Amino acid sequence: GSGTASLNVAVATSIVLHHFATWAGYAEQERAGHKFVVADRPQRVHGRGTAGTPEQVRAEREAAVADQNLTEEQQVTLGAALAGLFD
Repeated sequence: GSGTASLNVAVATSIVLHHFATWAGYAEQERAGHKFVVADRPQRVHGRGTAGTPEQVRAEREAAVADQNLTEEQQVTLGAALAGLFD
């Protein structure tokens, strides 16, 4: 049928990724019953579907750029790329 090809791709991909994980020495994720144990979700900072005002977003991005210890040239390049993004 038409779904067989995509199933074959999914199975082949899972086998390849399994062998890669084994080769790379990744530890198997813990499970509790039939579910994987995962970290708690981070608390939402903004309402759903909102990113804040353009000024807030710009300030957050500028702070993130400053935290990355970029060279002045990299900051200028990134600032030029972000300039006018929300205008």
